[in-house]
Amino acid sequence: MKRRIFSMILALCLIISLASVGAVTAYADEYDNILHIRPRKVRIGSTVDVPVQFFNKDAIACMVLQIDYDQTALELVDVICSIPDGTFLYNGDPSNPQFIWYNAEDVKVMDGSEIFYMTFKAKDDAQEGTYPITMTYSEGNVINENGAQLPLHVEAGAITVFRYLIADVNNDLLIDSADVVMLARYLVGLETEINTYGADVNEDGVINGRDLVKLARYMVGMEMIDGIIY
Repeated sequence: MKRRIFSMILALCLIISLASVGAVTAYADEYDNILHIRPRKVRIGSTVDVPVQFFNKDAIACMVLQIDYDQTALELVDVICSIPDGTFLYNGDPSNPQFIWYNAEDVKVMDGSEIFYMTFKAKDDAQEGTYPITMTYSEGNVINENGAQLPLHVEAGAITVFRYLIADVNNDLLIDSADVVMLARYLVGLETEINTYGADVNEDGVINGRDLVKLARYMVGMEMIDGIIY
């Protein structure tokens, strides 16, 4: 029985992974060049790195981009470029964040690589919720070495801000089999330090076997859990 449940968990994880890859691949087929801002989760008062993937069919020599986000909930701490060639400059102004990457000749980066990283902080007074993040650019600011404008589609991402994550028993920002094991150990006194908010899976104010069964059923796709940030 344990092997069967474990196999079902692995299969579910594989399906979710393939679905995510398939969604990005569909965009890659439709557009010439894509900046894909990956979604992230962060606790109020904490920071998170947001990678930006580049799916590109063209070589490129210059990108001048502006970052748009909800400044009432998020604070942009830093922007880093991981393209090995060229020059990168970020203006360091979180109220009007802009950056440029440029090179004297065209550069073709590895398709799907993470070329930028944005570090955000969820402000201490931020409200729980999901906040979109995107990038914009002006005509003539995404070009090749000959000055030709390159088509670029920005696939917006988002940061989900929360205080606690329902069903995250071990407080690692993931909901997986480790949470099931930790909750089971807690119920028989083998664990004492858990996220008691996350462990109350059915949100009835009590941590008991009902929460464990509900979490186990969720892990094998038999039940959904209200309050989980998907």
